[in-house]
Amino acid sequence: MTVAILWSRDDTKVSRRRDRHADRTGEAELEEYNAQLAKLAERDRRAAEREAQRSR
Repeated sequence: MTVAILWSRDDTKVSRRRDRHADRTGEAELEEYNAQLAKLAERDRRAAEREAQRSR
């Protein structure tokens, strides 16, 4: 039982720390990740367009 309580408290501390970091950095990591996903989506869209043009 004690282990579960200590684990829960530690998890809460980690969550608060991550939230404060995100607030300080303006969620820069999330924005970078989203930008990376957007680049991949654009690359896939272009590849699909090239493939469609080849099959015409």
